[in-house]
Amino acid sequence: MSHDETCSKSYRDSPVSPLASRTEDDASLPEPLQALLETFDPDVVYTAPRLCLRDCGLSQIPNILRHFRCLQVLDVSGNALTTLPTRLLLEFCPRLHTLDASHNRLCTIDNSRRLGELPALTSLDLRGNPLPGASLRTDLLGLLFFAGPLPPRDALRTLLTATCTPARPRLPVPRPAHAATMPGSPSRPRSATHADMSLAPVPRPPPFPFLTAFNGFPISRTDLAAGAAAVAAA
Repeated sequence: MSHDETCSKSYRDSPVSPLASRTEDDASLPEPLQALLETFDPDVVYTAPRLCLRDCGLSQIPNILRHFRCLQVLDVSGNALTTLPTRLLLEFCPRLHTLDASHNRLCTIDNSRRLGELPALTSLDLRGNPLPGASLRTDLLGLLFFAGPLPPRDALRTLLTATCTPARPRLPVPRPAHAATMPGSPSRPRSATHADMSLAPVPRPPPFPFLTAFNGFPISRTDLAAGAAAVAAA
């Protein structure tokens, strides 16, 4: 059975009839969504894999989202959301892999961390929200991944250092012999520092077992290590 056929069946088998609940939902329906439902058949709208509700002035996500059981990409950026409907997303949008909730008014880590239960989520954007630690991407990443007691040391080491592919050996960068005589060169050689920017492996222990991108950038092993260090030092 194809993806579209599966989604159509899920829509038809929904215990809540979308047409029967339109009156209840219409009161808070954003204009773009209202226009879609007036233009296209509900079968088309409710089985769409993408939905953009950007800059709609929303203070909460409309209940009608529970009919979008095939949703894979959701953009609710630029609104006035103070919380995300994690329960609704977990129950009705199991295929969601990309969520952009940037530039809202989200301020609770616990609410955002529940997004880590979404089984398919690979990309999350929370930029521009007054969340604790939001000024530093890695600090916020640490709070989302490691809020509460840190995992045991061995489990944490596995999480931060495991690789999906064999790591390439790091070779020392040769320093020119004449560097010490170059104008403006330091009198002592600088110690080399390495940042491992290889992607953090997936799947990993929950939360966010498959998340590979956060706030517009890929998640590296160095990102996770910095996040864990920030939480441990707090």
